[in-house]
Amino acid sequence: MARLGKTGTLALLLFGGGVLALIAGFGRVASVDAETRPATQALVPGVAVYVNDFELPAVAPSPTQNKGPATTTGANPADHTADEADIPSVQARMLTDAFSKTLVETLQKIGFTATRVREKPGGKGVLLRGVFAELDRENRIRRVILGAGSPNPQFFLYVGTFNLKSPDQPLYEPAGIRGDGPTTAARYWGLTQQEYYKKAGVWPLDPDGEVLVMLMIEDTLAIENLDDILAKVPGIGLILIGEGDLSQELGFPRQYEHPQVLDAMKHIVDTCKKRKVAVGHPHVDATNVERILDEGYTFLMAAPTRSFAALDKGRTLAKR
Repeated sequence: MARLGKTGTLALLLFGGGVLALIAGFGRVASVDAETRPATQALVPGVAVYVNDFELPAVAPSPTQNKGPATTTGANPADHTADEADIPSVQARMLTDAFSKTLVETLQKIGFTATRVREKPGGKGVLLRGVFAELDRENRIRRVILGAGSPNPQFFLYVGTFNLKSPDQPLYEPAGIRGDGPTTAARYWGLTQQEYYKKAGVWPLDPDGEVLVMLMIEDTLAIENLDDILAKVPGIGLILIGEGDLSQELGFPRQYEHPQVLDAMKHIVDTCKKRKVAVGHPHVDATNVERILDEGYTFLMAAPTRSFAALDKGRTLAKR
């Protein structure tokens, strides 16, 4: 986590005072105190660690301000004047520079060959990339944009670790262990704890499980990656089409019968059929249900019937 004070003063809190330790397999990241790390803990000698500048966009300076650098990385904080330090883009560069430098020096101190890079390097090694985020006024996580009216000065840094030798290798392995605390869930389901254990598996991985994992596909990027997702992620039981957002992105908002919208939706259906995963439609009514069934949807969602019978009768009785 990094914190930027209102005056531009920078304080770095590097993962609770510890440092990033990359261990064999490149798939795990741990917080380790350099002074208390056991002497027997291996460091993976010879593995190159590349630290990419972390993403921190900023609003453009106003015409009355001094022009700061056009991008948010690569500047030497010592080169900035006092006036420049008030410009969001300069503040962003100072923050990314300081954080990248600190991270590289810390990794080098504990034995890694760490280098700061601007572009994605080739060859073998580990690439660290990150983006600064914050909580908005509704407690939702969003990307930080300096100078855009942040609700508070505290930022979070989300870091991704990439194995350059095998870019497609899932770096989140090994999978986590599911915790055990069924009391509240069992009550919600109206089950005993033992009944809950039998039904709480993810279907279809557990044939007796009653937890259904559903993904909503609602933009063209998701469509492009859908086949890869279904091929590599086990346990997805249903794909639901988000035709509202999809039609917006395609330029035909809420025109569900437009040929381009239908063609994109057909691609989703065909991909699901290929991978033998059920596909659902969220806007089913009496006018389209026949077409939707013919197109291969097997999970249908329909809005409840709306009735104003009570109000209509009230108006009649009131002679209005």
